[in-house]
Amino acid sequence: MPEPMTLAGRVVLVGLDQARSAELRVSLRERGLNPHVLDEGSTDRHPAIEAIDPVAVLAIAVDRPGDDGRAYLERIKSAQPGLLVLAIAELHGASSQGTMPGLPADAVVDRDSDSDTIASHIAGLLRRHHYDPDVLRFIEQALPALLGSDWAVPLPAFVRSSAGLLAPTSALIEIGGPGLWGRLALSMHHEVARSHAERVLQRSARHHDEIWDVLGEQLNIFASMLRNHYAARGLDSSQSTPTVVVGEHVIVRNPSRMFSLVVPFDVPSTGNPLYVEWTLAHKGIERPREETKHRNLGGVTFL
Repeated sequence: MPEPMTLAGRVVLVGLDQARSAELRVSLRERGLNPHVLDEGSTDRHPAIEAIDPVAVLAIAVDRPGDDGRAYLERIKSAQPGLLVLAIAELHGASSQGTMPGLPADAVVDRDSDSDTIASHIAGLLRRHHYDPDVLRFIEQALPALLGSDWAVPLPAFVRSSAGLLAPTSALIEIGGPGLWGRLALSMHHEVARSHAERVLQRSARHHDEIWDVLGEQLNIFASMLRNHYAARGLDSSQSTPTVVVGEHVIVRNPSRMFSLVVPFDVPSTGNPLYVEWTLAHKGIERPREETKHRNLGGVTFL
């Protein structure tokens, strides 16, 4: 089995002063990461990170153990359980690296640490998102082979933990078996979906249903190709019927709490990308036993 791969992800910085955040952004970019300062110049100490997408790691400055930043972190972790959090806090002595009891963070680093040290901790958290390089290579090669290598060109992949769909038109399918289960999504803007459907139909689409039928069938074929990729490793599975969802604000809930691998593809003829998103729980990771509680937001629940 090839060595696991670390994919870069978007890193959101909260609560750092401008000089410190500027230094940290430089260190993060040197590691191939994508930093974003959420609240620079804002008076809101606890901005709505749920609205930022995609995010892989949140790095937040927390003042002291009694600071209300703890309550903010608890709310964020409840809303996005898969989001990895690095707390930058005032620590002392032997506890200067690691964890802080009662703080809902995945790791803690002393606020006096230099930017390179903090960036290294963030990169370390991202190493938890292990995807086999063969899976990424398969997706990068198989989708253009299916859709046309002159039509879809792979872009740099990333990981994310949020649940909003990446484009207004998406086809989704579940893949499951004794040692493999996950969700595969193909998302794009409507003009990309129409362009592809008309390439397949070799004529103009008469109505939306024709476009959605083509999108669902193409995902069906691609899911079969992905299952064959895993079957060659001894992981047998089956797949569900594709579901096509359309809308600007559709939320796909993710009770599995797993990160997803996103492989974007440029579609030069349309000027808009399409996205393959593979949310994987592999052999050895159990499905959560307890039902996840959700507010009724009109979303679609998979996994």
